[in-house]
Amino acid sequence: MKIEWKDELSVGNTQIDEQHKTLISITNKFHNAMLNEEGNEAVLDVLKFLDLYVKIHFRTEEKFMEQTDYPYLEEHKQQHKDMIDFVENMKKSFVINRDNYENVLKLNIKLMKWYVDHISNSDKKLGNYLQDKSIKVVVVDDKVGD
Repeated sequence: MKIEWKDELSVGNTQIDEQHKTLISITNKFHNAMLNEEGNEAVLDVLKFLDLYVKIHFRTEEKFMEQTDYPYLEEHKQQHKDMIDFVENMKKSFVINRDNYENVLKLNIKLMKWYVDHISNSDKKLGNYLQDKSIKVVVVDDKVGD
């Protein structure tokens, strides 16, 4: 199952929406790599990129929240941490046992559900808050913590 970007997923912030579109695209590549049996290396490459990009995206959102004194910052950061941990664990599991596509499928399903749920709820709430504050862009350094 692939995710299609729809206008109702927009949070009203171009920077965040563009990153969401990229995350959805990565997730769809991940899905295609599995579906087309492109091999373990292709799946692992997408997993590694997903792991990196999720951190970049979450750092962007968290920067917005920190700079605007977002009241739900800690709750939102915990949701991000939980997803980062899940992706990292799935990546490690796949590296250890590359024939374990059950975990890969589990990750794919969780990502699809999480994006739609998280974007539709937590990120929309953030988007509304940023619109109320008239905040459009945040600058984030390009270093990603481990």
